[in-house]
Amino acid sequence: MNTSLLIVVFIALMLSLAVLPWIHRAWTTRRRTQSAAGVQSEIEEDGISADVGGDDQLSSSEGTSDSEQAPRTVSMRDKLSKARSVISDRLKGIKGESVSPSTWEELEELLILADVGVETTLDVVNRLRETARLEKLETGNDLLEALKKQMKDDLSRDRELSHAAPEGLVPVWLFVGVNGVGKTTSIGKAARRLTDEGLTVLLAAGDTFRAAAAEQLEKWAQLCGADFVRGSEGA
Repeated sequence: MNTSLLIVVFIALMLSLAVLPWIHRAWTTRRRTQSAAGVQSEIEEDGISADVGGDDQLSSSEGTSDSEQAPRTVSMRDKLSKARSVISDRLKGIKGESVSPSTWEELEELLILADVGVETTLDVVNRLRETARLEKLETGNDLLEALKKQMKDDLSRDRELSHAAPEGLVPVWLFVGVNGVGKTTSIGKAARRLTDEGLTVLLAAGDTFRAAAAEQLEKWAQLCGADFVRGSEGA
């Protein structure tokens, strides 16, 4: 009798555990639906209030100058200028202080903020630490000058394009980077250079998410006489 009771209890417990995720999902969906409905209701109420207010203010707005315009849309250039201004202001703060542990933390944060990348930032800062130790740099100004020289030296390395590959294999170049740094344009220029040398070039679109990314690369392939392949959107 006790064994049968335990079996029944065990089965009931397992059934409860099995339906628990479904109950939680249904409850979550219901909460989201109620929240969405509440937001929509508020929007509609605000819209009605705005309409009423518009009717009341119609007579007073008739005397407003026709030259009044809607607020200007912030352009990408404005956004980049603002970001550059923020970084520049913080660099000025480093420039005017003595080198301390907080200086290194601030410098790391600024480099990452500037899309240098975490791994590259750590490499740059670690090498700069060694330079600061050897040259006994004590001011933020000296530190930034050393950073400037270090980064210029890094970028002045030999960037010759090499299309050598082991016998029987085809060289493959993979271009990666954050949005807007010029990957597609660089690919097009490199492809044109190689086709001018009489080589056969194949451009493969790897960015299948950004709008018109593959079409942009295909246009470059047509301009430089290269072959082109692409996958399905969102692949």
